[in-house]
Amino acid sequence: MALGDGVSFSALTDDKGKILDGRCTVTVSGVTPAARFWTLTLYNAGGELVANSVGRYGFTSEEISRNADGSFAITVAPRANPGNWLPSGGIERYSLVLRFYDTAIGVATRASREVPMPAVKTRVCS
Repeated sequence: MALGDGVSFSALTDDKGKILDGRCTVTVSGVTPAARFWTLTLYNAGGELVANSVGRYGFTSEEISRNADGSFAITVAPRANPGNWLPSGGIERYSLVLRFYDTAIGVATRASREVPMPAVKTRVCS
């Protein structure tokens, strides 16, 4: 794939506008638009990968555990969680970047409806 074959979306807040805080538990869940491949990566405020003891910096569409209906849930939290867990390192602020490769997103189409995107919800803050 070439550099121009993808599109990315960044989130600095959850769906209610709350800043993404690494001391909180946040869930990214739902479905994604059609794409050959996607990645979800967590970055600190300086745009660097968040250091953590397990060496997990994101997920890809190929490795994510999914529900029977194709949906998924990723928990971003400072402490380990069952399932798709992305460690936040307990940092004060972070961003999530969702990248789609080989997709029609961003290309002018005749579809007038929005594409499905995962929800970002803060559940618990310490």
